[in-house]
Amino acid sequence: MTTQRLDILEYDGELWKIQQNLLRDFMGVELGKSLKFKFTSTDCWRGYVSSWAIREGQLYFVDIEGRLEDGRLANFAELFPRHPNGIPAKWVNQTIQAMKGKVLAHESRHHGAIYESVCDMRLEHGILIKAGGVRGCS
Repeated sequence: MTTQRLDILEYDGELWKIQQNLLRDFMGVELGKSLKFKFTSTDCWRGYVSSWAIREGQLYFVDIEGRLEDGRLANFAELFPRHPNGIPAKWVNQTIQAMKGKVLAHESRHHGAIYESVCDMRLEHGILIKAGGVRGCS
C-alpha cells in the first residue's frame, strides 16, 4: 500500500502532520454537502490535503489542496469566501495525533510511517484542551 499524504497542522510555529480526516466531518455536518475531489495520485486516495492551524487555542480549517471533480483546482478563498482567515473547527471533538520529524519506521497502521515526534491533542468544539507527547511534544 502506498503511504498516504497526511493533512497539515500549524501549532506553536511548527508544522505537524495529522492522521485524522477532520474535513470529512465538516463537509457532512457543517457544510451540509460533500465536496467531490478527483483522484489524481496513489499517495492521496481522497484527492485532497487540508491544512489546519491552532491559533490562541482554537483549531481552524485554513486551506485545501486538491482537484475538484470538475477538474478545477480547489481554492479555499473561492470555496469559502466569507472566511478569509479560516473556519473555526467547532465540530471537532476528539483527540488528534500530530506527527513531525524523521520517519523512524514504516508501518501500515500509521499511514505508512512512525515519526520522531508525536503529540496527542485533545480538542472539544475545536478548543485545544490538552496537548501531551508520546514523543517530542511539550
